[in-house]
Amino acid sequence: MLRGVLDLFLAQPFGQRSLLQRILSIALSDDIRKLEKDIDILREAIGDDTLCDKLKNYVAADPAVQDHIRNEVLEGHTDLITAILRSEDIKPALDGKQIVRMHGAFLAWNEAVDAVTSLFISI
Repeated sequence: MLRGVLDLFLAQPFGQRSLLQRILSIALSDDIRKLEKDIDILREAIGDDTLCDKLKNYVAADPAVQDHIRNEVLEGHTDLITAILRSEDIKPALDGKQIVRMHGAFLAWNEAVDAVTSLFISI
């Protein structure tokens, strides 16, 4: 019985993809579409293509460049997003206004996290 079920899912009729491959392909394609939609929503909310492109380029960067930035994070006690946006190894370069905006967002995030943390500590 088990062998019959496996044959059904793994059979490749006429050299085409098996049923299992089709199921996985559909599931992965659906997940990719959802992620792309989320990325588009975030890109609109951020409203700065240069910042978004810099993050995208980090994801697509050589692992050696990514490791270098991660090591900076571990040594410098900063978060990854700040290290990525501050890095000169990842293009495009940010201008002064974008750096000020990034720093302000970083400070606001830290204040929000501290406020929530102190709220839970006082409870």
